[in-house]
Amino acid sequence: MKAFLWTGRILCLLMFLFAAPFYFGYGVPDFAQLAWYDLVQLILITASLLAFLLAWRWETAAGLILTGSGVLSPLVGMAAGFDPFSPLLFCLVPGLLLLAYAIGRKRQALRGT
Repeated sequence: MKAFLWTGRILCLLMFLFAAPFYFGYGVPDFAQLAWYDLVQLILITASLLAFLLAWRWETAAGLILTGSGVLSPLVGMAAGFDPFSPLLFCLVPGLLLLAYAIGRKRQALRGT
């Protein structure tokens, strides 16, 4: 179980270190000129970056946010008429690892009582 936790945490750290410079390097966008799907993607990216940091303390919340972002991002792209591929699909790997750890920890707690 600990392998799921630490693999997910290390992936979150590496993904944050890779993505954060791009995110902060672009600066603050002009929200009035962004299309609806760009705004949704911006919210999902922001939530994912925060979840990468949350993974070190609240694994379940981070897993839910990362998995949700990984699932919603392609759906938003398809609704906007684009290709379903999204870079946020990569969030599914650490998100599912963290959720697997959280579920396993919950089962162990139930068995232990």
